[in-house]
Amino acid sequence: MKKTVVPAIAVLLCLSACGQDTAAIGNPFSDPVNSTPRPAVVTPEVSKTPEPSETPYIPEWEFNIPPEGTYVSTSENFSANYEPSVTFSEEGTFVMKENLLEGMGSYSGTYEYDGNYYECTVKEIDFSGFAGDDVKKLEFSRFDADTIILLTDLCGSNAKDVFTRAKSDTVAPSEEEYTIKPKQEVGKVTEKRLYTSSSKMFSEPYQPTLEMDPDGTFELTENLFEGMGHYTGTYEVDDYRLTLNVSSVDFKGFAGDAVKKIEFEALSKDVLELRTDLCGSLTGDVFYLNP
Repeated sequence: MKKTVVPAIAVLLCLSACGQDTAAIGNPFSDPVNSTPRPAVVTPEVSKTPEPSETPYIPEWEFNIPPEGTYVSTSENFSANYEPSVTFSEEGTFVMKENLLEGMGSYSGTYEYDGNYYECTVKEIDFSGFAGDDVKKLEFSRFDADTIILLTDLCGSNAKDVFTRAKSDTVAPSEEEYTIKPKQEVGKVTEKRLYTSSSKMFSEPYQPTLEMDPDGTFELTENLFEGMGHYTGTYEVDDYRLTLNVSSVDFKGFAGDAVKKIEFEALSKDVLELRTDLCGSLTGDVFYLNP
């Protein structure tokens, strides 16, 4: 496997209030910043990510739960009465109220629901000049009967924010009504595979990647915020679980430099979800197979 060595260089993390340009991490020639691992809050611009051929997120569970209801953000960034929320109607329309950090705004439009995934088509936005004022689609994934997860970066809200059913809402079906959707197998690796992180924390060409060879070896390239680092070793495939056994790490002094095992779960053969915290990459980050 060919290894690319990237010198450790400083990366400027530009954190801006909503309404101002916020660049994704990536320019290696910017001014140096401290080496603190992943910042607490980042609202980057949407960067180009590999487009999956099917639904961009495939949950482990399939639920027999009706789509309608109101869900409220649990983020600690907002005080009472100023939390983002989203309401899905029986008629197939939605309204999402978003915290703009300088007031509230809203998205409205129509949605499609397949039992565990919401795809919302935005038809009207009542604000401008803030991050998220040009969003065309909002996406949510169901976690359980009373919880959904936002998959789109907006202004005050970010991808992976958790929304729970409003207390005034009708109680959803009990857990006994869930049906399990089988996990997808990683499959036998018969040719080189390259997966790229879809995290909006990083812009091209600084996204973390995972390269798997048919001979059972791998190289995972990680963004350290001050350059790129590499894990190498061998991998094991057990149905839907992929385990990377790390034999070599070419960096020190960063989060993840002592990791010996890195685990992924397959949402499909083409989509892997990271289950281990590294440096720039964290549990829950999704990697797509390059076409």
